[in-house]
Amino acid sequence: MALEGGVPALYARAFAVLQVVQPAGVDLDHWHRAINDAGLLLDARGDEAERLGWPDADVIALAWALNGASVSTLTTTTARLSDGRTIERGRS
Repeated sequence: MALEGGVPALYARAFAVLQVVQPAGVDLDHWHRAINDAGLLLDARGDEAERLGWPDADVIALAWALNGASVSTLTTTTARLSDGRTIERGRS
């Protein structure tokens, strides 16, 4: 079930934390890009990620890895990105 804004409830807390806590050692531009990428990812693929069993930590790690790319294919174990990279779940 998605909350207001389309973010599946499973990912809402992790997404909220990402938005309010800038990680130590991460520059502001990179953090803002990760927030934007996470929002786009959750809007486009959040329900699918939930159906495929992606835990919140792996979805947020994937968002950090996107760096402006989008997810073109999502499976239970991998995300194929628009820039040609393949990210393995749990290894972002």
